[in-house]
Amino acid sequence: MKSKKVLITRLCCVGDVIYSIPLIKTIKRNDPDVKITYVVTNWCKQIIEMVPEIDDIIVFDAPYQKISILSKLLHSFSLWRKIFFGKYYVGINLHRSIFFPIIFFFAKIKVRIGFGKNIFLNRKVFYDDTLHESKKFLSLLSSFNYKEIIELPEILPSEEDKTFVDNLLSKYNIAENNILVGIYADGGRNPGQIMEIRQLSSDKYIEFIQNVLKKYSNITFLLINSKEGKGNAEKINEAINNKNCILLSNLTLKQIAALSEKCKTFIGGDTGILHLAAATGTKVIMFYGPDNPNQWAPLNDGNKIIFHLIDCSPCYTPVTVKDKSNFVGNTFICKRGDALCMKIITVEEILNAFEEIISK
Repeated sequence: MKSKKVLITRLCCVGDVIYSIPLIKTIKRNDPDVKITYVVTNWCKQIIEMVPEIDDIIVFDAPYQKISILSKLLHSFSLWRKIFFGKYYVGINLHRSIFFPIIFFFAKIKVRIGFGKNIFLNRKVFYDDTLHESKKFLSLLSSFNYKEIIELPEILPSEEDKTFVDNLLSKYNIAENNILVGIYADGGRNPGQIMEIRQLSSDKYIEFIQNVLKKYSNITFLLINSKEGKGNAEKINEAINNKNCILLSNLTLKQIAALSEKCKTFIGGDTGILHLAAATGTKVIMFYGPDNPNQWAPLNDGNKIIFHLIDCSPCYTPVTVKDKSNFVGNTFICKRGDALCMKIITVEEILNAFEEIISK
């Protein structure tokens, strides 16, 4: 594949795009002269902008926009033109749908790689839903017989974003010796899909933070507000009402990445923000219930994953997500009705995980 142009397609969501980074880095490590273009939504574009191995980005939002079918077709035709005139040699589709393989075929991409058996691919890879997400994506490179495989995603915040975060934190007069702890208590909202049953209750975050602040005077919690606002972070901040618990709103993904680098640990559910924090090298404490941590939890050493396997968990899988009976509108539902898998996570477990990380 030396000196060829490669097109990678993964529109969404933040965690999925992050777990495509090992594939990107593996290609570039083994074929440094290859030029890589990535097709992604505006929602996730900033993730790819923090990956230096990417040479160009094509933004494609049409599938998630509330526009007419004609408009979507026109946007798709515009995408096809960009790809056709880009003269790519290899196309790698990280989705399971047939849309991009069709685009690849009619854009005359010679090597068309993807999951499944559709006729528009000429290198077809079995979709093994038992594998971790990053390893699924890496399996698409099997035909290249690369000698060196990069297994972990790595995000590199810019100096500009690091400076922004330094200036932001300086406004709060945080003591120099204070340990910073990030918390993202919201999540589960993606374009076209809502899954808030991934969230731990705000009451447990409140109890956890209160316990920590009673014991430690040198810890500052940074509550990252959701993009939509008026979520768990605001409830937690109001309940804690302490100078060592700071609510931060309107941060970009790049700025959150730069902030994560400064934190001793980052705490939250299975959301893109936690995967982003882990990709900066920060140890995370993550709560799982509807999702399978074997498929989704960060693979870095030192993270703490809290998960209780009950009879119906994990319920959110590559199979169930395709079954419309598991949704009300665009919201994935807990058929038990009580999200027990998240409710049985205890504050004591979170405190123990936290103590293990900050003691090192």
